Amino acid sequence: MQVPEKPRNLDGIAAQELARNKAYWERRSPIYRRTETKEAIKSTFQRKSTLPTEERLMEIRLEEQQRRWFNKVHQHLTEMQIEARQAEIKRIKIGTIINVVCDVCRVNKNILLSPAREREYIIPRAAIVMIAREQGRSFPQIGRMMNRDHSSIIHLYKKYGNRSEVLDIIDRVKPRLAEDFE
Repeated sequence: MQVPEKPRNLDGIAAQELARNKAYWERRSPIYRRTETKEAIKSTFQRKSTLPTEERLMEIRLEEQQRRWFNKVHQHLTEMQIEARQAEIKRIKIGTIINVVCDVCRVNKNILLSPAREREYIIPRAAIVMIAREQGRSFPQIGRMMNRDHSSIIHLYKKYGNRSEVLDIIDRVKPRLAEDFE
């Protein structure tokens, strides 16, 4: 039995589609398996085949090129949007946030950043975390500035983020940060 050869100049999806269709008809078509002569095989293959024509192969190549171009453009636009958003966000340094919260809460900065676990230090720490997260800082960044692991910062954020004491401190700190930033 003679099987038509795959054209040599195909690439990418077109070659895979051709091989898949060829294998399908070799397995499925009883007429294709039973015929003995070259002419019968060729005519059966041409009649039953779903192999892509040269025009279809060109369309597939064009679609691949368009898809690649679209992905590049989309990635570039996404990067530009991220840069624009970051330019819009006025980032305040975490050190500045810590200093202002210490002033508002009348807490010593060294004690606030120490391993102390008293409630009077936890609430200002939670306020710092909430404000820093609003500024777009990551948990690891905040943790490094507060001498803590990022998982401790996540815990503060989840457990103390909605408490009224923390929200009151944030309301008192934000105007001061706005003054200091300008």
